[in-house]
Amino acid sequence: DDKARRSLLRSTHNDRYARFSPDGRRIAFVSERTGTGELWVSSADGTATMRLTSFAKPELWLWMPRWSPDGKRLVISADLPEAISTYIVDTGGGSLRRLPIRNSVASGWSADGRYIYFFPGREVRKQVWKLPLAGGEAVQVTQGGGAYAIESPDGKLVYFTKHWPGESSLWAVPVGGGPELQIAESVSSTDFEVGHGQ
Repeated sequence: DDKARRSLLRSTHNDRYARFSPDGRRIAFVSERTGTGELWVSSADGTATMRLTSFAKPELWLWMPRWSPDGKRLVISADLPEAISTYIVDTGGGSLRRLPIRNSVASGWSADGRYIYFFPGREVRKQVWKLPLAGGEAVQVTQGGGAYAIESPDGKLVYFTKHWPGESSLWAVPVGGGPELQIAESVSSTDFEVGHGQ
C-alpha cells in the first residue's frame, strides 16, 4: 500500500544496503552523504544517524554490512583497487578491527557470533568459508561452489548462493558439513534473508 510507505533514510547522496538490527531498533547502511562511502547507523525511524567509519577514499566500495546476533557489532568489507579488507565495527562508535582475510567479502555471522562467513571476492571459482573470531584457520564450508552465505538463526544450516554477482540459485548445507541441497532455482545473489521458522 503506497500510503504505508515512507522514506526512512533521507539524503541527497546514494544510500544502500540498509539492514535492521536484530532487535529492530536500528538500521545499518552505507551512505555517500559525506562525499565518500562510509558505514552509518541510525534509529529505526531514520533519525539519530551516526557515522561509524572514516575511510574518506573516493575509490572505495563498501559491501553489505551485517549485524552480529547481539546487535553490538557489524562486519563490513571495504573494496579498494589494490585489495579487499574486512572489518568488525563496534556499533557504539568504537575502532575498527581488521580481520585476517584478504580479498574476500564477508556475508554474515554464525548464530552464536563466533564465526564470520566469507567468500573470495576476486577468484572466479568461489567457495564459502568461515573464520573463527577467537583465532585459528578459516574452515571451508562449501565444496561445489558458493558465494554469499547466511547461517540460519537456529545454527543448523548455512544458506548460500551458487553464483556471484547477479542471478543465482539458492542452496543450503548443514553447519557441520554434509550434502548441499538446492532450495530455489533463482534468487538475487545478495537479496535474500533467512528468518526463524514457524
